[in-house]
Amino acid sequence: MTAPSRAPQGVATEAIDRIVSRVMTSGMVVSFACYAIGLVLLFLRKEAVLHTAQQYYHSLPQFFQAIASGEATPFLYLGTASLILTPFVLVLSSVLAFMRQRDRRFAVIATLVLLVMIASVIVGSVFKLKI
Repeated sequence: MTAPSRAPQGVATEAIDRIVSRVMTSGMVVSFACYAIGLVLLFLRKEAVLHTAQQYYHSLPQFFQAIASGEATPFLYLGTASLILTPFVLVLSSVLAFMRQRDRRFAVIATLVLLVMIASVIVGSVFKLKI
């Protein structure tokens, strides 16, 4: 009886490692770029960053208008959003990679992790939990 070949699994592991690396790097680069632009605009325009309800954008057109006018706050929001969304994109891309490789066990585990992450966002949003 011959031992099963490890080459396909090694190649699969390397592919997933590459995906994870690209997603994490992309998320950090986008976040860094948004924060850098936001901080440069903040210091150049010398605008105050308020912590009140008036600083929030209540529609996408209002948000995009603030970006077009060169306000710093929306870029800072985008930097934070990209940091928050990076783990979600990472787990989702892992689910897709495992499904493409027909690795059911890890696809199911990654899907469960993604569902727990989504449920935590929903529970936190609905119940406004502050820990």
